[in-house]
Amino acid sequence: MTTLTAAHVEWLESRALDPELAVRMGLFSRGPKVAIPYALGGVTQFSKVRWPEKSKGMFCDPSKVPQTFFWNEDALSEDPNPDEPLVIAEGELDALSFLQAGFRFVVSVPSGADKTVNGNLSKANSYVTVDGQGEFVRPIIGKFDRVVIATDGDAAGVALRDVLTGLLTKRVCFLPRYPDGCKDANEVLRAHGVEGVRDLVNYAEAAEEDRFVGASDLAKRTRKPVPMEIGIEFLAKNIKITQPGLMLIAGDPGSGKSVIMRNILLNLMWTNPQLKASIFNGEGGIHSLVNDAWKFWNSKQPERKLDVTAKECWINEHVGIMEPPQGSRVTLDWLLSTMELHALRRDRRVFVIDPWNWLEMPVPRGSTKTDATNQALLDIHSLATRFNLFVIIVTHTTPKRESWKQVEPKMADIADSANFARRADHVLIAWRPDEDKPHTKLIIAKSKRHDVNGYPGKHWITFDAKTAQIAKLAFDPIKAREEAAKTAKAAKRKTTGAEHSSATDTHDETAEAGSFN
Repeated sequence: MTTLTAAHVEWLESRALDPELAVRMGLFSRGPKVAIPYALGGVTQFSKVRWPEKSKGMFCDPSKVPQTFFWNEDALSEDPNPDEPLVIAEGELDALSFLQAGFRFVVSVPSGADKTVNGNLSKANSYVTVDGQGEFVRPIIGKFDRVVIATDGDAAGVALRDVLTGLLTKRVCFLPRYPDGCKDANEVLRAHGVEGVRDLVNYAEAAEEDRFVGASDLAKRTRKPVPMEIGIEFLAKNIKITQPGLMLIAGDPGSGKSVIMRNILLNLMWTNPQLKASIFNGEGGIHSLVNDAWKFWNSKQPERKLDVTAKECWINEHVGIMEPPQGSRVTLDWLLSTMELHALRRDRRVFVIDPWNWLEMPVPRGSTKTDATNQALLDIHSLATRFNLFVIIVTHTTPKRESWKQVEPKMADIADSANFARRADHVLIAWRPDEDKPHTKLIIAKSKRHDVNGYPGKHWITFDAKTAQIAKLAFDPIKAREEAAKTAKAAKRKTTGAEHSSATDTHDETAEAGSFN
């Protein structure tokens, strides 16, 4: 082995590399070429031989030898300090640049980068994993808490970077940001000196984002919730919607929950004309929907109630149906896909699912219906966040309530999952204790942020069939019934008392008459 020739020293210096460092790392001249030995345990296994001119290429000597370990791998036999990173470069000259900047644990991949994922994966497995199959990372790498993947900034380098971060797990990997005009560490050394190379490591960004944002910065770039009125005066203090958002309307069968949904929906879009809705109407009821919409229009535009064209235009523009293919099963995947299409193509920002139990949601083995419902709600919330949607879900109360309908329902009585109440911004419960009376108690059981979404409350309501509008009752039907029962009982008691008194008087008069006789 010889030292470096003057020509090779000049070549290294032209690349801002220290020739003495290069010699210490084993580089030597081999005729007009430079040899870069790969050693394990101090014993050279093979050498990479290159011409100073990049265009003339590089070869391995001996040829076809397996390249299954890093250049400078012997340096990894020492244990790092907790704050010391491992730097993996794509080439030996880039690795020399990092060593020259003062980093101890620097290696180079032995066989460069490939433009294909499979090509890089095949190479990287051989020098990163124990078995070469991607199962376990080699201990000499696994002992580092921070690994800087300093591959080149070209397409092949990025492809290799992605493979390495996948094998090592993104949690420990950090990626350098190259300055403009530089694609590797040696170019940074030439343009910005050792300080520039140090910055590549010291300011490398986590491959797996920790998603940290300063609270004030996030507030500045996040849409502040803008509450929208739903257009129903007596509910103004209870319900204001924001986007994205989720409203749950629950109730016993026949309690009027779909009527309430339609009323809120129509008033919401009338008050906020920029909103348009798409409805999944599992139980049919399209005629009830359109009939209510016609009556609603007439109540808002009494002078134009004969203008059928204007009426139909408003309804068709603001209310659409998500209609599944005939005979097909209505799955959550189909619903989410259709909602996304309607949001993208038809500018729909309000969606209604009525009723929830018409959706097919398979429960994976080992899971429960509650788990499946929770995941479905998370998927809906994710879609709503992406497209700024307001979603209304209509669902039933638990079947256990069949035996005690006279008891006012609570959020715990909602069927399928307590996750409904937890995930929703608004929870409305409809209760109709007397099916023979047109009175429903509307319970606003939850408003997520009171200063934005309104306050919980309770209202007795009735439905005006002429206008398709819900209206607040001026009295409490249950209290009125109880008062009426008390009044009737008192009257009966009074009547009974009067009859008893009358009978006594008659008896006395008869006795007195007898005495006169």
